[in-house]
Amino acid sequence: MLAPYTATGWWTAVVAAAELLEGWGRSEEAIETVRARMAVGHPMALGAYARLLARHGRAAEAFNMLLPHADDWALATALVDVAAVADRDEEAAALLADRIPADHRCDGPWCCRGLDPDTAIGLLATIHERQGHIDEAIDLLRRRRITAVNSRDQLADLLARHGRIEELRAYAATDGHEEAVRHAQVTTVILHGLLARQCAVIDHAVRTD
Repeated sequence: MLAPYTATGWWTAVVAAAELLEGWGRSEEAIETVRARMAVGHPMALGAYARLLARHGRAAEAFNMLLPHADDWALATALVDVAAVADRDEEAAALLADRIPADHRCDGPWCCRGLDPDTAIGLLATIHERQGHIDEAIDLLRRRRITAVNSRDQLADLLARHGRIEELRAYAATDGHEEAVRHAQVTTVILHGLLARQCAVIDHAVRTD
């Protein structure tokens, strides 16, 4: 059904066809579908191809394929995803750390071409969090100049995930962190709900003891 559309090279159709094939257990066909677009230079195909390989037992190959493209923000993101599967987080972290200059911070989204320092910081923080180094991830994210991308604040997300409520509230109290404010409000409501349920359970246990 999608063949006429994939034949045109329409990327949305290629992705849909690959997802269907993968879902049907036809992973080699899915890989070949995406590889064909990569071979003709489609800009989004390499990252998708590497992630497909990683999901199907070829993570080392995918990681090595992405390494030369680490200065491209989209492919660096794919590299971090693949590193988790390939067990090469340390190598990816070192690569990203080299791309975070100590004496420069971008003041706008078009400041640096390729992998800008703020994006490198965010990706490196992702690896640190994955490794359980939460404090290191938090310290890194506090160094960013641009804190929210596409209405998502990575530091606010991280603090909320790990129950660092007081730090989240303090972060939300500073100017320009609207997403952190939202997280703090939602997290507070959830915690109050959990506390109320726990109190009800304890009260019921005491009454029926």
